[in-house]
Amino acid sequence: MNSYYIQDEDNLISFSCVWINGGSILDKKGKRGLNNILTSLLSRGCYGYDNFSLSEYVDSYGAELNFDTSEDGILITLKSLNKFSDKLTPLLRLIIEKPNLDKEEFLYCKRIAKNYLIKSRENPFNIAFENWRRITYSDHPYSFDVNGYLEDIDNINYEDIISEYNQFKSRNKILLSNFKTKFSSSKNISKLSNNHKIKNIYQELNSSFNFSSERIIEYSLDSNQLIIMIGSQTCPINCKDFLILKLLEAHLSFGMSSELFKQFREEKGFTYDQGIFFPSRMLKAPFLIYLSVSNENALAAYKLLINIWERLKRNNLTEAETELARKKLYGYTLHSQQTLEDVITRKAKLIGYGVDHNFDDNLLNKIGNIKPKEIQQVANKYFNYPYLSIVGKSEITKEIKNLWNKVNDFYI
Repeated sequence: MNSYYIQDEDNLISFSCVWINGGSILDKKGKRGLNNILTSLLSRGCYGYDNFSLSEYVDSYGAELNFDTSEDGILITLKSLNKFSDKLTPLLRLIIEKPNLDKEEFLYCKRIAKNYLIKSRENPFNIAFENWRRITYSDHPYSFDVNGYLEDIDNINYEDIISEYNQFKSRNKILLSNFKTKFSSSKNISKLSNNHKIKNIYQELNSSFNFSSERIIEYSLDSNQLIIMIGSQTCPINCKDFLILKLLEAHLSFGMSSELFKQFREEKGFTYDQGIFFPSRMLKAPFLIYLSVSNENALAAYKLLINIWERLKRNNLTEAETELARKKLYGYTLHSQQTLEDVITRKAKLIGYGVDHNFDDNLLNKIGNIKPKEIQQVANKYFNYPYLSIVGKSEITKEIKNLWNKVNDFYI
């Protein structure tokens, strides 16, 4: 495990973050959710501690120990008062290198995973996103739910977990803290090379775009609101287009002066909720607009959404709009660096992604150079193949599908 630290001697809080490359993207076909269950099992005890004693030990120092699985990796964080860090930080190595992996605990984690999935299907946003992701990414690993599927989880057995952990041991792991750890060798992050390399376990997946012939998916639900999601796959974090797409995200969704808020809420009063989903990813990140609208406003909101999507491809932003987007993205990036946890977690992920840990600051230095024409070119590059997911009353979804199909030839 590569260990780094940020010089931060005056902070009373200790925060350590471990990023392990490889999350649900490595789940095997028919066993989606395997890595999420493995992550959950890691939290249920390690050498010298069962589930209860581990929790009690962490709680006795007023500390917080958290685990999370994403598509690209697994995140383990530990927060405590600085004076207790020497007693708590060694737990991270024990959890990673000497977990208990008890069979009874595995069965418990499996039940929890299934219960979560059953509850998640009650949320129409989850249904819409799951459907959108499935047609947008086809058989790509990003098309699958990090938490898996009920039928897949039924197929996961204890031997699968042991086999996955044996593979897990060889994955790249990054430990980043705000202090120099005593239980492993660590280097000051300032000395980390900007062009460091990591083993790319995703290289065979990072192929060219594969577009599905299915461009729209609908799901009937007896509801007073309609969920609409439109978007496409774009680029990984290390692509030169990433910054421009972040500017588009800022233009569309940051604040009350954003395009979506002005068009859907302020002028029309259409939406309950609207926004952009554009996360950092090691492969082709999703970029989508999501809306929640009342049934009576559904058709008008859909038409307005399509108009906004088309304008992004056809027309340049004005210089005033571009400058406002620059300021918003600048402020958002600085805001995301306000807490110790945010900074360390982000930098650990960036190192794991194989990019400079000062990536965000470097982007800020480039914002002023982006011109409206470049934004339009990038929008035209990625937004020519949108995918639409709608969830709501069947008569409304069918009408929207008919409208979509009438202009579908325009997108192909």
